[in-house]
Amino acid sequence: MKFVPVLSFLSVGLMVVIITQAVWQELNLHSLKDNTEKSSARIKSKEEAIIKVKTKNPISNCVHSNDCFSSYLAVSISFSAAEQDEAKQKAQAEIQQLKQQILNRDRAICTFVDLTNEEGRRLCANA
Repeated sequence: MKFVPVLSFLSVGLMVVIITQAVWQELNLHSLKDNTEKSSARIKSKEEAIIKVKTKNPISNCVHSNDCFSSYLAVSISFSAAEQDEAKQKAQAEIQQLKQQILNRDRAICTFVDLTNEEGRRLCANA
């Protein structure tokens, strides 16, 4: 008699786990799709910027082909330098945020550490 309720309870539990995993995978796929769309939009905007540069300096209007190439190269390098500066600033901000999180975590841990112990004092000397 107890076999049927236990089996039904296990079945319902298993169904809940499977449904949870399916929802989790669906959310992950949705976020991946959004990231892909954002990346493709970014690539498209960069391609449009390159096309604008090419139309500004058509080869037929150049006296020498080196002039066109050097101007195109200069624009590409400045575009890349701007992206690098932006990425560098973003990385530095993220590093500072992580350092702050580590300090906050250390301070939180030190509230629970026994400072009468030598190891505890050593651990919380900087916090």
